[in-house]
Amino acid sequence: DGNTESEGSVNISNGGESDITCHTKRKRLRWKKCVRTFEQKCLICEKDYCTKCLSKYRFPGDRKPPTVCKSCFPEYLHRILFPDRSYDEQREVVMVYLKQFVFSPHSEDENSTDESSGELVLSKPSTESKEGFLATHDVKPKIPMASKVLDKVAMGVLRMSGMHDGGVLNRSYVNRASRRKIKFIEAVSDIQKYTITVPYRYPTDDYEFEKYNLDPKEILEPPQEGEPETFDLVVKVFHYGKQEGELLPVVIWMHGGGFVMGDVDDSVQNRTMSRFCNCIKGVVVNVNYRLAPEFRWPTQPEDAYSVLKWVHDKGEEILGIDPKLISIGGDSAGG
Repeated sequence: DGNTESEGSVNISNGGESDITCHTKRKRLRWKKCVRTFEQKCLICEKDYCTKCLSKYRFPGDRKPPTVCKSCFPEYLHRILFPDRSYDEQREVVMVYLKQFVFSPHSEDENSTDESSGELVLSKPSTESKEGFLATHDVKPKIPMASKVLDKVAMGVLRMSGMHDGGVLNRSYVNRASRRKIKFIEAVSDIQKYTITVPYRYPTDDYEFEKYNLDPKEILEPPQEGEPETFDLVVKVFHYGKQEGELLPVVIWMHGGGFVMGDVDDSVQNRTMSRFCNCIKGVVVNVNYRLAPEFRWPTQPEDAYSVLKWVHDKGEEILGIDPKLISIGGDSAGG
């Protein structure tokens, strides 16, 4: 029938016309072809897509979402907000604004208006003003009742988990809630876990404790009797799928949780990593670094660095990634 299927995309030949590319959807790790009719054309890239594969976002008041594919939606949004300004011009405006108003103090009275264009001209920041763009004021924000209730519930769950003076840490309640089933998890080509052998206790001979007036005896945990030499560190890898001979970009991600909570099996982490994977059309490596208080600092950042070295040295062979296209980040404590 002329239909061919490959990882990451499906090419469907339509009566001798040029091939139409459509994103596939996965159900229980099994790839299925998109069988919907190709009635929509992206306004940006002008490729044909089915209604399922177009962007679902829309502006308030719009009856239907715009006929724009998910990959082109950021550019579409920029065209709507700034129709007379290119992406590079808008980026330059934002950078100037950040330098003058976010990272430096300013005075609103020093701004002036260009009479010819009527636009606001940003002047140099005032060094005399002590207030910046992110300065706080003596204004109490209005907190919705739902937020107050959820705050009390969260405090109760944390207390039940032993996070209080004299308490014994118990992650079972938080882990049970974090592994609940949630919706809107995007499909990816493959999800696998890998084990990386790392030192159980990292050497700290090159740490500059004296430079920062720190006592290593107060920071580092003393060696324990019968302590193993190595530890099996787990990483969860989300793979977009690639063509033969193609190397993909990779993001190394550390989850949040105050260094004492969280893991790579968290349902919200799974949803976020799947979105990252589809967004970059590459590989996402979620690090299951060791948690405190069982493992004290510097175990957590050292675990992350060990994964970074593993991805750089063996990622091309094992994961099919480009060692020159590595990004690293995290949320909350992981960032």
